[in-house]
Amino acid sequence: MNFIFKRGVSGTGMIGLALALGAPLSAAVQERPLIDASDRSRARSLLTSFDAAWKRHDLQAIMEPVSEQFGCELYGEVDAKQLRLVYQDLIEQLPETRCRTNVLKLVDDGRLIQATVCRKFTSEKGQLVEEQCQLIYLRKERSELKIVGLEEFEHAGLESIQGDTYRSPQSMFSFEIPPRAFVVPRPRMAFALEHVLLRGEDLKNEVEIFLLRTSRPFDLEQALDHDLEEWVRKNAPAKVELRTHSRVADYPAMRAEVRYQGAECSLSGRDERSAPRRLTRIYVQLDDPILLAIDLRSESSCNEASQKMLSRLLESIEIDCARSQSYLEELCRRRGWGRLENGRFVSDAAGLTVQAPPGFQLELAQAGSLFSLQARRPTADSPRIRIDGIAMLDQGLSLEELIEDDNAACGRRASAAGGANGAGRNPDGIRSRPRRVSGKQAVQVERPLNSASCDQHETVVYVSSGPYLITVRVIGSLDQIRAASEDLEQILESISIR
Repeated sequence: MNFIFKRGVSGTGMIGLALALGAPLSAAVQERPLIDASDRSRARSLLTSFDAAWKRHDLQAIMEPVSEQFGCELYGEVDAKQLRLVYQDLIEQLPETRCRTNVLKLVDDGRLIQATVCRKFTSEKGQLVEEQCQLIYLRKERSELKIVGLEEFEHAGLESIQGDTYRSPQSMFSFEIPPRAFVVPRPRMAFALEHVLLRGEDLKNEVEIFLLRTSRPFDLEQALDHDLEEWVRKNAPAKVELRTHSRVADYPAMRAEVRYQGAECSLSGRDERSAPRRLTRIYVQLDDPILLAIDLRSESSCNEASQKMLSRLLESIEIDCARSQSYLEELCRRRGWGRLENGRFVSDAAGLTVQAPPGFQLELAQAGSLFSLQARRPTADSPRIRIDGIAMLDQGLSLEELIEDDNAACGRRASAAGGANGAGRNPDGIRSRPRRVSGKQAVQVERPLNSASCDQHETVVYVSSGPYLITVRVIGSLDQIRAASEDLEQILESISIR
């Protein structure tokens, strides 16, 4: 239960995937008093004082250190007044609990302090009820330290911060953290293999970095154009002022500059005025389906400093993969997604092995959050059987719940299809039955697909493997699916899940 962040990120584009577009974490400010060693000590005391206030359920004491300038934007705008309501709700939701605040790290840029904080809420018997990992920003206001911002971070991502360097061995890229910039490993998002953010210039700019694996190979120039068009539409009035080819870490890249109007302090939700802003968007193609996406968003007033920060970042990016290697294949190997050798596929992460039956070929596909395979006989009319491994964000869902979600999605797509062929195409014709795959409980589902074609159907077998969902599916007309039923059984028998 992440009590502060309840709403989903909204964004734009990125090869049909949402790129979360935030805003700076605080309003534009004049020169701030400098931070010294005593301020860091005071910050630690201020943050841990939360525990005593929580024990008393003293809402006034909890809110005392929060600035009127407070803003939190990541999952919906929250200002100081809304934060008070959130804490009030939490007190009601977690009665008779105690809190222990652990300040993991304090860093400052001379005028702001970024505190890495973990809070554990426990019952009277010491059982963990809730844990929150947050980055809390403090600065001096009239000689007092005040909390001006708060956001979630990915705890595991802290391991990638090594002094002044961000290094991700699994994602095979690194960069130097620019001076006077704060690094934020962002919470996991379904579409991003890696998601990290830099905040600088008194929190008036931010650089957001995504490593994305797209569902199919993409054209770099078309990808940028498509996503810019969508971004400009959603952020009108906006104007693309520059679009050019470039290179980053010796990989092909596209760069665009966009001028737009943005709320001066949108993440606190207290100031709806618009101010001139700039977006610099850079797409780097590391492999046919792998995109490194970089967004700089800044106030126009600090654009020159922001561009220097971005240039320094781009110059420092290193890709830890020999150019003679396939980035995707090396990425799969390092992340344990799987390796295919001599007709045998092994995914250590999912504990899955597929041995191609006699007469079958296994091929790596370029989609799937963990891995994707195609199994087929080497004939032109042979149906392709798709094997996907999917990392489940909500591991509490049962197979039945996951299937119900898929069925509902089929119904929505049917409604969208419309027309003589699309009308009435819904999941009513779905049939399912329990079965076993590699000794594990599985469910086989047969259902019509929701496209303009009248005869498209699929048979899907769902089976869980720890935090992953394995699906085996064949798509085609009813005649094609019936003809492929024996092949499907052979593939299922070839699967071993430990």
